[in-house]
Amino acid sequence: QGRALSSLATVYQSKSEFGRAIKLHEEAVSIAEQVRDPVTHAGSLSNLGNIWGTIGRFGKSLRFYEEALQIYKEIEDLEGQGRVSGNMGGIYCLFGDYRQALSLHQRLYEIAQQSQDKPAMARACGGLGNT
Repeated sequence: QGRALSSLATVYQSKSEFGRAIKLHEEAVSIAEQVRDPVTHAGSLSNLGNIWGTIGRFGKSLRFYEEALQIYKEIEDLEGQGRVSGNMGGIYCLFGDYRQALSLHQRLYEIAQQSQDKPAMARACGGLGNT
């Protein structure tokens, strides 16, 4: 049920119906916690970070990304770690914290290189170039 809610929330997110998307992702987080589904939990937290970043609430976005990153580390999901690291790197760059942004984009690059994920490597290079 948590995954279904998260998927539905992503549809609303793509339609820029952020209020509805936030509520559904929050419900998905709650259900994922109850049933101990860390993949859905981290994914929904990451999606909340995406939404808050899209609407310019970068501090709130980072808090959700940090929580998602911690879960991805606990479950050893390198792809999730890389994706969230890249997203966080972009926000730190906006804040002018280039050292932190650089570190996060380098982490994304390392993870992408390990898995030979060329699109992720390209995103990391773009983030590094912006930093």
